Amino acid sequence: MNYKFKNVLIAIKYADELSLRVAKEIQSYLATLSVKAEILSNQVKGTSLPDKIKDKDLIVVAGGDGTILSVARKLGFPKIPFVGINLGRVGFMTEIELEEWQEGLLAVLRGEYVLSTRLGFEYELVERREKGWALNDLVLHRSGLARLLEIEVSFAGNFFRVRADGVIFSTPTGATAYNISAGGPVLHPDIPAFSLTWICPFLNKAYPLVLPAQSELEVRIVSSEALAMLTVDGQRGIEFSSEDTLRVRSKEGLFALLQKSKESYLGKLKEKGFYL
Repeated sequence: MNYKFKNVLIAIKYADELSLRVAKEIQSYLATLSVKAEILSNQVKGTSLPDKIKDKDLIVVAGGDGTILSVARKLGFPKIPFVGINLGRVGFMTEIELEEWQEGLLAVLRGEYVLSTRLGFEYELVERREKGWALNDLVLHRSGLARLLEIEVSFAGNFFRVRADGVIFSTPTGATAYNISAGGPVLHPDIPAFSLTWICPFLNKAYPLVLPAQSELEVRIVSSEALAMLTVDGQRGIEFSSEDTLRVRSKEGLFALLQKSKESYLGKLKEKGFYL
C-alpha cells in the first residue's frame, strides 16, 4: 500500500523503559509496512538535532504532553506534523492511546487524520536582544520571597498595572494547562487568539482577557527590588528584573498536530474532566 508517510522519527521520553519499549515495537511494526523509522531520545541536545529530522515526514512521540513540548522545542518547531501516543497522565496533545497505538498509527499512515496547525508565541527580551518561541504559555511569576510583583502590561496604546503573583500568557493549546488552573478561559485551537490571566491578583478585579492574535504586548515589572522568573512552556526558566522588557506576539502555524477530527478536541475536553 502507498502510505502517506514514509520516513518517521520516533521520539521517546528520556530514561523511560515503557517509552523505549513502545518505540521499538513501533519501529518493528513500521518496518513490516516498508516505512522507515528512527528512534530519538529526548535527552539528545546539540547542533546535530536538525540532521535528525532531515527527510522525515512524520514525528511520532511516545510520551505525554510534556515530552511533545520538549521534543518540538529541541527540534526547533519543525514544519513536520506530530502525533502523540499517550504515556502520560493527561494527554491533551496526544491523540492515540497506548492500547490502540497500532490501529491509530495505521490510520495516520493512511491519511485518515486531519492536520491541526497551532498558534504559538514569539517572545523577545528586548534589552538582551534574545528571542524564542513557546507553544503552550509564557508565565511571568515571582521567585525568591513570597512578595507580590507590580506588573505593567501595555498594548494597543493602553497600559495597566496589577499587583499579583504573576501573569500567564496562554495560547489555545496551553489554555487547558496552568491557565485554566488560574481561572483562565478555555480556547478552541482553531481560534486565532490568546489569553492573559493573572495569578492571584491583589485587591484588583483583574479579569482574564482574550486578545486577538495580532496583538503585541510589552510587559515590565515596576518594583525594582522584586525577584521574578519568566517560564517558557514550563520547561525553561529565565531570571527577569525591572530592567527587562518582555515583548510578546503570536506566531501562526508554529506547530502542526495530527488529530482524529476537528470535533475530537471537544470530546477530549469532556473525556479529561473539563466538562461533565
